[in-house]
Amino acid sequence: MLFVLSRSLFQGIYDSYIYEFLEEKKQTDKLVKYYGIVNSYLNIGTGSASLLCSFLYPRYALQTLLILELISTCVALVLMSMVPNIENHHRAKSFKEHFNEMTVSVKKTLSDKRINHYIVMSAIFASSTYIYIWNFQPIMKSTGVAVSLFGIMYVCNFFFRALAGYLSGYLARKINYDKLAAIVILHICIAFCGLAFAEIYKSSYITIIVILLICIGIGAQLLFHILTIASLQRITNANIRATASSSYNLVGQGIAGIMLSSFKFLATKMTFTQIYLLYLGLYIIMISVVYLWHKTSLHKEIS
Repeated sequence: MLFVLSRSLFQGIYDSYIYEFLEEKKQTDKLVKYYGIVNSYLNIGTGSASLLCSFLYPRYALQTLLILELISTCVALVLMSMVPNIENHHRAKSFKEHFNEMTVSVKKTLSDKRINHYIVMSAIFASSTYIYIWNFQPIMKSTGVAVSLFGIMYVCNFFFRALAGYLSGYLARKINYDKLAAIVILHICIAFCGLAFAEIYKSSYITIIVILLICIGIGAQLLFHILTIASLQRITNANIRATASSSYNLVGQGIAGIMLSSFKFLATKMTFTQIYLLYLGLYIIMISVVYLWHKTSLHKEIS
């Protein structure tokens, strides 16, 4: 829980920093491009760390890896302290004033229907990614995929995510937000059906193809995430910008946490195939509810 909280706060900070830095330079038209590049670097780093850990873990104790993680975190914090400051003209405020501002920003974030729609819909999409990745190893093991390919499949995931991030500035000009949402919804349907299909036929070849298709789809989901963050930054003001971004990440990981916890419980009662199809139905229901809620809200505002 502490890890999720820290990650959510960190994302809120760096998302807002990038926007305000570009705003100061009068380059907000390049927002999607730079968000994509940052996400590309994040996935390259995560993929490289995964490969490194797969080499180090069998040879060294867990404590050694935790020390390496602590060192890398400290280096990251030092580097973050060296980024250019964004000029602001606000007076210094007390802790109580900052706390009151934060409370107001949370209330504004929760009460704005446009912000809520962006946060909830994209968070639902993002949560599905955690479920796919968590299931990669169990389904590869159950369908007889060679152990030597496990790491390669994870690297493929980070490769497609990094590629989508790097190309996001170009792709965003070719695909609009609504079409991309439709692609991600189609991907969710294909992913859960593909996992169920692979589990039924127990074929390593089918599993590899399904995982590769899921990895490509995860790249599309990341592009949707980048466009969502960019949209949130544009429609929010400086007072609630970081809060909205952090809330989005927290909601996504919260949904994923509930789904994964439920998955472990359901696995004692149902087959994996049944669970995949059940989750497909749950995601279709969640997406439909959010879509209808947003459509109804827009209709009321127009009326």
